[in-house]
Amino acid sequence: MTTEGGLDVAAQLDSVRAGCQRLAKAGIAVSLFIDADAKQLKAAIATGAPHLEIHTGHYADTRGTAQAVELRRISAFAKAAHRAGFKVHAGHGLTTANVAAIAPTPQIVELNTGH
Repeated sequence: MTTEGGLDVAAQLDSVRAGCQRLAKAGIAVSLFIDADAKQLKAAIATGAPHLEIHTGHYADTRGTAQAVELRRISAFAKAAHRAGFKVHAGHGLTTANVAAIAPTPQIVELNTGH
């Protein structure tokens, strides 16, 4: 079972930050699964987590021009997240049919596919 969208870190900032701190003290690196949204990036920065994974479900669910728009949005977000110091991952709905366009994004160091 998985989410159908990124986690709302901004709405749960205090508890997510506390969880990230506890896990970091135990030597566990956290990756926050979030949508490519500036509000979520700001919240993710405040948690201290070293990694984030961009939710790519919207990209995977679209085709043509709409998919190109999603790809540009994800790419811009990946750049911003990388500049903020995150190791950037991406995934959800990626398949052998749609991963080729997103794979060259240099700031994304890991892609997670389900197929």
